[in-house]
Amino acid sequence: MPEENIPIGQLYSRIYLQPTATVRDSARMRMRVLRAIERHIPSHKRGTGFGADVEGELGIEIVSSGGYNPAYVSWDRLVRQELSISDLLNVLTMLWRTVDVRGRDNFRRNITRIFAEEAIGFSVDEEMGFHPAFDEEFERSLSSIVRILNGDGFRHEADFVALSETALLANPIDGRAAIRAVFDAAENLFKRITGKQNITNGHVRQELAVVAMQGVPQDGKSNVAVNKILNAFEDWVAACHVYRHAPGEAETTQPTEAIAILIVSQGYCFVRWLAELSAAQSE
Repeated sequence: MPEENIPIGQLYSRIYLQPTATVRDSARMRMRVLRAIERHIPSHKRGTGFGADVEGELGIEIVSSGGYNPAYVSWDRLVRQELSISDLLNVLTMLWRTVDVRGRDNFRRNITRIFAEEAIGFSVDEEMGFHPAFDEEFERSLSSIVRILNGDGFRHEADFVALSETALLANPIDGRAAIRAVFDAAENLFKRITGKQNITNGHVRQELAVVAMQGVPQDGKSNVAVNKILNAFEDWVAACHVYRHAPGEAETTQPTEAIAILIVSQGYCFVRWLAELSAAQSE
């Protein structure tokens, strides 16, 4: 590195020891998050009152009793040892909600920086919600489907998408559960559109195609493209079934992370498409 390009006064590890792989958890991240909580969240905002709120919302034990001593929240023990990664993310979101706008901005910026520098595989949205950070395309698919399903009438499908996201947050990733959940979201929408209880190739061609083709120009291009999309949807359903059914086996094997992310990402696109078809159908 030419001397004139050498960063001045920067931390050595930030320049030369950047993580080479994304992870979902680490002791170093947890230590830094603990100190960020202590720095940005006033003690009265993270005491036993907050702990009771967490217990009521998440069903996990936060408040400790010291026998004859007053109840307390042991942030060191919780953050560094006891909270699962998904519970830790939930608690961070709830902590963000307790402080004023300036405090929220500072806290969110610090956590975002920690996650980036420690290569933790989650992105942080503007309201301190956490999402799997696999790649930009995956993030766009997830963000767009969340926006659409936030509308009226899609509560069950939104719940299934949330379940798929939770499975992707697991350590290790539960790709099988993520695939099943996004498939359930698609199947719910399919039932709503077609009135059929199961997604079969025949139902796709006889029922879904009629709805999908409405308003599509029969110009030899647009209609051909929609037919190809229907073909792709059939193939995606077949790929999901590989991880949903295993005759003679209690459970199917887990997909690799790459396969799980690919199937779930494609599923998000199909769920968005089906939700749009359902909304148009009901107009």
